Amino acid sequence: MNKNAYSTLMDLCASKRADGYKVERKEFSTIEFECLLKQTDGYKDEMKKVYLDRTESKNACIGVFVKDAEVIAAGTTVYAMSKKDKNAEYERYAKEYGIHFIFEDEIPEISFYAVPQIDIFASDGRGGLFGTVGGISDFSADAPICYVDKNLGCFLAAKNGDLFLKTADSWKEQLIPYEEIVFYRSVEEAKQQLEFIEPMHERQICLETERCIIRNVTSLDTGELYDVLSDEEVMKYIEPPFTLEQTAEFIKNAGLSDDPLIYAVEYRETGKAIGHVIYHPYGKNSYEIGWILNRKYWGRGIAEELTAALIAFSREKGIRELVMECSPRQAATKHIALKYHFIYEGMQDGCEVYRLKTGKETGENTPD
Repeated sequence: MNKNAYSTLMDLCASKRADGYKVERKEFSTIEFECLLKQTDGYKDEMKKVYLDRTESKNACIGVFVKDAEVIAAGTTVYAMSKKDKNAEYERYAKEYGIHFIFEDEIPEISFYAVPQIDIFASDGRGGLFGTVGGISDFSADAPICYVDKNLGCFLAAKNGDLFLKTADSWKEQLIPYEEIVFYRSVEEAKQQLEFIEPMHERQICLETERCIIRNVTSLDTGELYDVLSDEEVMKYIEPPFTLEQTAEFIKNAGLSDDPLIYAVEYRETGKAIGHVIYHPYGKNSYEIGWILNRKYWGRGIAEELTAALIAFSREKGIRELVMECSPRQAATKHIALKYHFIYEGMQDGCEVYRLKTGKETGENTPD
């Protein structure tokens, strides 16, 4: 994407500025970034806490952005594996360690509502449960593992899933009282004491690739995207490097509007944003795609990975054409466009324009 194309994107941002976000039918002014510029642990502790019920949308990628507030996932969910995945190793954990992983044919009944969220993935066979705190169970993630006994006593079992598996033989000896969880009888009871908000489902994207997640931008991505957009080499064919204030403004207008123009690229191994993709309507039933990535991640095939994901997603959504624009000097972008069978159309406002028919209806010009 070259300077003219990026300027066009910025113009689109200006035309799509949102006056506010609707959360629980309350009108909030456009999200400000003062909290980001001041963000320290102490400042975060002073932020207002609001809660998002995940029991009805456990596997959905949803997002809520509230001015000067920390959004906390809430509820008790169950991570049940397919019964086809049952094998001797899981049986060994049950027999030797008393850890019974949950499968879809034997989901336990849960009688409590947890805040923050607990995603239950195993039981001890005696009424106790193991779960991941704060999100969906992923043993490669750095999320605490807790144990809840049948009397709702809560204990920290391990600092993360990997450590839990490695020390499964001694989990009982490792239990430490864990006071971070509050239990309620139901979500209704929790809502009587806590402020809950509703998710914004429209224009939410969550696409997983081998190494990345394409998701909606949040205000907390500002620092990491500033590292990208302030790099002279990254911005060489786009426009002058951004200041922190320009980055915050760009995120507000392009990423947090009602109709986002960009989406964050999160590196799964670190959980950090390493750039963003451009994905927005370009014309009738067509979308523009592109990407800007942290220079540390260049040359690893990530841009190709993102391109393939966006093509597949667009095909599923029935979007008939995709467009890429780039400077004539952006050899890497042109290489990817041609590799994925985009066809060169010519120059427009100093950009080379490449177009792909997704093949949803025509069956033409589709990637291998």
